[in-house]
Amino acid sequence: INKKYVYENKSIQLDFVNLEENYKSNFTSKEIDDYIKLNEDKLKKEFINFSYVKITPQNLLNNEVYNDEFFKIIDEIDNKVLNNEDIKSITNQYDLELKNKLNFFPYDEEFEIVYSKRNNLNQINLIDNNDHYLLFKINKIENKLPDISSDQFRKEINLSLRNQFRFEYNKKLLEDIQNKSLKYDDLKNFSNTKSPENLSINSINDNSKFSTDAIKLIYSLPENSFVLINDPLNNIYLAYIKKINDDVEITQNDLKNYLLKSNSEIRDTLYSSYDIYLSEKYEIKVFQNTIERLKNNFR
Repeated sequence: INKKYVYENKSIQLDFVNLEENYKSNFTSKEIDDYIKLNEDKLKKEFINFSYVKITPQNLLNNEVYNDEFFKIIDEIDNKVLNNEDIKSITNQYDLELKNKLNFFPYDEEFEIVYSKRNNLNQINLIDNNDHYLLFKINKIENKLPDISSDQFRKEINLSLRNQFRFEYNKKLLEDIQNKSLKYDDLKNFSNTKSPENLSINSINDNSKFSTDAIKLIYSLPENSFVLINDPLNNIYLAYIKKINDDVEITQNDLKNYLLKSNSEIRDTLYSSYDIYLSEKYEIKVFQNTIERLKNNFR
């Protein structure tokens, strides 16, 4: 118990630098074009052509009120949809203007709901879409590369290149850490703007700066260790464990709490081990349907 208490409540002096400024964020047109050529098949997207009309009281009844008459006609249209009437026929009956949208991909939220139904090719849909009803039919799906001059697409590629650079940079840094090729004096070289920051972590539950998983990782390492960690916003840091102070004494209150905690953990471990033992010894199989029938019998 005392060993566990010391482990979780030792204080750790940490020096660290934020690595964000080391990650390349902007790429040249040539770098973007080269990435597109190299990953052309992976970058293809499903584009759709569809016909649609947004139905409102204004274009259906020439007024602004969502009244009984409006919903009665909506019910009529819904029945026609269920009977597989042609979308042009439906819109003509109610003097609604049918529009066509070509080569659509949902870079923004408008018509995202239409795109989500792209597997229902040639099927007419009527959907309540906030302030209007959307009547539409997807006419074509084509898997192709987006317009490479599109700002949206190039921003998407730039983001992919940023993530790729970030991954490779962190991978190389992890290799250096594992190979113990980093020295403490190297820490300052990872920031061009300021010196390494300092922080004292008071317990394994002290997640005021870094994520809970990052703190657990720090507490598993010895002094003079380098480690890559993150904060709750997923900023990445290179940190150096400068000093560990494990000269802590357990109080009576803490002793009681840790005794209960330890007993609970031991009990859970025993139960888990026993379950595994029984399963292996008797090849116990659980049938979910049987359990559900038993549950129903006692309801």
